[in-house]
Amino acid sequence: MSATGMSAPAPSRRQLVDLGAMAVLLGVGVLSFGPVFDGRAGYLAAGVGVLLGGAAAVLGAWRRWGFFAVAALVLAAYFLAGGPVALPDTLVAGVLPSAETLHRLLMLSFQSWRDLLTVAPPADAFAGPAVVPFLSGLLASVLAVSAALRLRRWSLLAVLPALALLLVGILWGVKQAPLAAVLGGLFTVVALGWAAWRQGHRREDDSAEILQQPTLAQPRLQQGALAAVLLALAALGGVGVAAAAPHQDRYVLREDVTPPLDLRDYATPLTLFRSFERDRKKAVLFTVDGLPEGARIRLAALDTYDGNVFRVGDGSAGYRRVGTSIAPSQPGDLPVTSLSVDIDEYAGVWLPGSGDLRGVRFTGPESSLLADGLYYNPDTGNALTTAGLRSGSAYDLEVAFPQLPGKAALERASVADVVLPEPTGVPDVVGKLAPELVGKAETPYDQLTALAEQLRTQGFFSDGSRTSSRPGHTTERISTFLSGTQLVGDDEQYAVAMALMARHLHLPARVVMGFVPEASQALDGPLPVTGADARVWVEVDFAGLGWVPFDPTPERDKTPDTKAPRPQDDPQPEVLPPPDPPREPPAPPLDSAEDDRDRDPDAAHPWVIVVIWVAGGLGVLLLAALPLVLVAWAKRRRRRRRLAAERPADRVSGAWDEVVDHAVDAGFTRSPVATRHETAGLLAQTYPVAGSVAVADRVDRSVFGGLDPSPDEVDAVWSEVDRMRGELGAGLTRSRRWRARYSTRSLRGRRTPGRGGWARGLPTHVAGLFRRTATRRRPSGDNAGVDPRGGRR
Repeated sequence: MSATGMSAPAPSRRQLVDLGAMAVLLGVGVLSFGPVFDGRAGYLAAGVGVLLGGAAAVLGAWRRWGFFAVAALVLAAYFLAGGPVALPDTLVAGVLPSAETLHRLLMLSFQSWRDLLTVAPPADAFAGPAVVPFLSGLLASVLAVSAALRLRRWSLLAVLPALALLLVGILWGVKQAPLAAVLGGLFTVVALGWAAWRQGHRREDDSAEILQQPTLAQPRLQQGALAAVLLALAALGGVGVAAAAPHQDRYVLREDVTPPLDLRDYATPLTLFRSFERDRKKAVLFTVDGLPEGARIRLAALDTYDGNVFRVGDGSAGYRRVGTSIAPSQPGDLPVTSLSVDIDEYAGVWLPGSGDLRGVRFTGPESSLLADGLYYNPDTGNALTTAGLRSGSAYDLEVAFPQLPGKAALERASVADVVLPEPTGVPDVVGKLAPELVGKAETPYDQLTALAEQLRTQGFFSDGSRTSSRPGHTTERISTFLSGTQLVGDDEQYAVAMALMARHLHLPARVVMGFVPEASQALDGPLPVTGADARVWVEVDFAGLGWVPFDPTPERDKTPDTKAPRPQDDPQPEVLPPPDPPREPPAPPLDSAEDDRDRDPDAAHPWVIVVIWVAGGLGVLLLAALPLVLVAWAKRRRRRRRLAAERPADRVSGAWDEVVDHAVDAGFTRSPVATRHETAGLLAQTYPVAGSVAVADRVDRSVFGGLDPSPDEVDAVWSEVDRMRGELGAGLTRSRRWRARYSTRSLRGRRTPGRGGWARGLPTHVAGLFRRTATRRRPSGDNAGVDPRGGRR
């Protein structure tokens, strides 16, 4: 009976049990994505992927579709459902995928794996990382369910995709996983139980086939070894997951991934300090609402000195993309304060108000662009958006202000064992002056207090407006500052000098720039922060107490004696280049969710949008047509190899294989032991192919005759075969002819004399993953090399 005349049977008890086991194993993998997405978003993305992949596998097994048909269904599911799951903001009317949706899904199919590792958990605040659980669930489900339903003897391979889904959830997740022990134990128990149940049914099948195929002893040994290996992998995977749970500290890939952020692209904010304190003294840079009285507003912590500037270190490993929720960076239950910041005349990438952040939400113009470029380093408390803040930007912060320890605790504490970049270009006068200023102080706190006190009492403040005081903190500037008859400078020179002296004394110090408003928070409404509020101070890390601030700058009303000013005939120019124009925002990130067209409506033309839509549609069509092109190419290549076989007998045998393969693609079910004559009879019964038996007998005479067939005989056989193929196709409907033309049934696992075959060397159990029938087939041709009387040629 032909395959077209067979109806799909109802699911058996074995298939229902297989589906239930796969649902549990894949469900464990779905739950593993919860922690990194903080719950619902991870479960939804992975769950939808598993459901769609399982549905595609069940439909393909029920309809007995081939590999390419199932692959096309999975591809369509990815592009149709990927938008609502991972990119809802790009949909048309909230449902249909747009050209941007299709383009970003195509790019995210490989970029999202990096993105999920470089964003700070929870990842549900970002558009794109949800593609990882969705795509992983989709692929793992279709492979696992297909293997469980279609493979009889190698069905235990279904455990591997489910285990891979669980491993992706672990490696792309976070270190803390509260349900790790439960998930690992459940996966191990279900995998072992289902494998034992499957093995029991396989023995019954082997007993039924032992008389028909006595040569299966060696394959059964291989299958038993495979079962043992798969069960061992499942057990080790489940036990490994469970073993990591009590420690709540497991290995994840994000520990070894450096985010794509180059801090050298952004100038140190310390170069703007003189502009803030003198040129924009009365300008309102931004307003802040909710700031506790006496609190400092941090801008950036600087830990690297290279002789030119004190800047943020080159290493970007500590920076992660963050969103509206940020996990606490330090243990303890610190009170969290909500701040609202509205930017006025401030412009730059660094966020005022950074520190121990717990969340950032942009509310002003270009909020999505600013959020897409937001990075945060919990070690330094620095936060920046690569899109750049400008007038009109606004955001809300959740920040935990540290509680400063008391003097008694600081006097007993030692400094923390923290590694900071080694400073270079330090002037010699720093090493000579540091011991003198410290004096007899012994403890780290006493030494730091002495440094700050000596600089405050001996020095004078000047912003260069009335007395000579150059900006900058290069090697030359700090050397001149410390070597003069008077210490004259502003926060920039005093803070850098103290930090370098502390580093010379092996104390972990860094420079922090920020703002300390003079007004009281008792004001009714937002607090304006002006350039006069800009400050620079030093922070030192104490063990168990955190970073403690020190202020070495003299009071602003303590100015130098101006009666005998220092000559200014030829003052040295500033070594540093002028700072970037404050109102010029940096270029937006390459992977921003919005482009410049959203900010400038005149920049985009209608034809550009049309071209994008057409290009996206053509790209999708080309991807959909690629499997069909590959099938047509494989069949054409097979025919050429048969025609070019070295022996004439092989060319004749290949001609018969050509017509049988054509019939198989049309739905014919061939017998693995039938001769050509018998196969021709079955063909004549199934399809009205005139002369099929005669052609088969003619091929047998050419193959098993004493002499090789002549070239004319070979050409005549191929002409007869082409006629039979044409008559066979004429008896099919148009849709069946189209399906037969691109069917892969004849390409899977067959080898004929004189040709390599499209699947040469492919293991039978892998090539049969998407077979239409459940019967086991031999890798040879229908009867290639079989004598009509039953003997081998």
